[in-house]
Amino acid sequence: MVGRLIARIVRRASRLALAIPLLALVLAALLDRVREQPGLSAGDASGSGESVNASIFPLVLAGFDPFVWTSMGHSLGLAAGVAIGSVLLGVLLGEASCRRSPAVRIAVAGFVLAPAVMTPAFLALGLLGVFGEAGPAGLPGLVARGFGHAAGEHAWPWLAWAWAALVPGVGLIAWATGSVRNRLDPSLEDAARVAGAGPFRAWRAVSWPLIRPVVAAAAGALFSATLADPGPPLVLGLRRTIAFQVFLAARARDPFPRAGALGLLLLAAALAGIGACRLWGRRSKVFAPVPAPGRELGRASRLGAARGVLLGLALGTWAVVAWLPVAGLVLLCVEGCAREGFHATLFGGPMVGLLSRTIGLGLCLAALCAIAGPGRHPPVARRRAGDRSRRAAVSRPGAPLLVLGIGLLAVSRIAGLGAIWSEGSIGWRAVGSPLRAVAWLFDPYAVPDLLVLLGGCIDLLIRARTIPEGDRASSRRVEQALAAGATSRRARRLAAAGGLSAGRIALLCTTAATAVSPAIILAVTPDGQTLGPGVISLATRPGPGRSQAASLALLALLSSLIAVAWASRASRRSRVSTHEHLVG
Repeated sequence: MVGRLIARIVRRASRLALAIPLLALVLAALLDRVREQPGLSAGDASGSGESVNASIFPLVLAGFDPFVWTSMGHSLGLAAGVAIGSVLLGVLLGEASCRRSPAVRIAVAGFVLAPAVMTPAFLALGLLGVFGEAGPAGLPGLVARGFGHAAGEHAWPWLAWAWAALVPGVGLIAWATGSVRNRLDPSLEDAARVAGAGPFRAWRAVSWPLIRPVVAAAAGALFSATLADPGPPLVLGLRRTIAFQVFLAARARDPFPRAGALGLLLLAAALAGIGACRLWGRRSKVFAPVPAPGRELGRASRLGAARGVLLGLALGTWAVVAWLPVAGLVLLCVEGCAREGFHATLFGGPMVGLLSRTIGLGLCLAALCAIAGPGRHPPVARRRAGDRSRRAAVSRPGAPLLVLGIGLLAVSRIAGLGAIWSEGSIGWRAVGSPLRAVAWLFDPYAVPDLLVLLGGCIDLLIRARTIPEGDRASSRRVEQALAAGATSRRARRLAAAGGLSAGRIALLCTTAATAVSPAIILAVTPDGQTLGPGVISLATRPGPGRSQAASLALLALLSSLIAVAWASRASRRSRVSTHEHLVG
């Protein structure tokens, strides 16, 4: 009883975790503190010399800044290119793997799907370890022939960022494609082939309308994440990007209201891209049938000799492209151990502190996830209007993590402005004191660990939307078990399947604890940094800093891959059937 009450409180509090930062971001972009001489302000009854002023001038100033729009254009172009390239390659590899033998599926899972959890900033650091700051030999001259000398000099950082973002993007799209392909009935395409359609036309007319909504949702999430990712621009020194400018504004001595205005512009651009992907994917009103528990409707087809060779070459080429940055991280780590020593590279400097804070954050997130996990306490009589149990596993993406991080920073600012307004304008000192306490509590310099923990919780909520939650029919199974005569506890135990299992909790918490954003915005002091911001900070330091950053990135990638392998294991299936797989 107590566990269910705690889970209900945590779930309802999580709904506000995404709304409060966005509201604080809007207010921080419109409100500012005005300093005047004590006693001369008509709206300052407290005599503190400060008042609150509302103005749209910061938004106008950011909106008409040509450098901001230049940075926005660069980021939009790269994010759109990464999303389009990931869709083309991801759909191709996902379709090719789901139609083949189990051996091919295992190879695709290892070389294509596993990199979906890799952080682009870590991969960008690995590319620097392979090719250096100048890039591959001959690349500047090759680009200069087609686009000019200036483009040839600055092409490598942009290509490295696109490479680092494309590797996890292709894995995400391939996973989204396979999640629907495995649920499709192959007789649909067989009927189209019997009617005279060719293989590609049958796929485009029958299967693609069912796959496109899922791919569109994943492409929207990928576009938003690439647009608002400050990690690769910081590692590669790309200052003319919107994420880099937002990071600089957030790290200023007085970040608001400019950081809030830039955050709103970034949010508008991300939502516009997500909306475009949603419009592209919403034309199909039919969703894939859900198979019975433990059964996949897709079937393997035999490979011809020529197609088998082509598929092998494609998988081999992509394996080299996807795992070459990881080899670069290994090279940097080995070079650091040979030059500085094993102990200095792996345990010197801030390494122990970063690892301990990251492990502590992961354990806290795992505890919260286990308490509020939907698979542990499924609701008995909970019904929602419009059942979406047959929809795709990838849900609609929301605000970027970088924007939500700025919103968390803005909470302290808004609470302080509320205290000034309540004490100065209306004389409510009883309200001003609690607001000042809230402002101190959310101050990144006063209590840095709290903001990092809240940012990790928000990251956990966002990532839980893109990783499938398993069986969404737990409440219906509980009701059927109760109608069959089972007790309440036994009905919940029989119907529990595919919720937040231990492997899925490990995957969510590992990726959230080692993420770069929003922790890089919230951890303003070295004492509050976790692994993601620590890698970015160490990568820009001279001496053994880059080797230490590479060792931390390797540890984060290894932990994420182990969590993926754990989460991919088949979970315990429900012993109560709802027969939803019979509904087309």
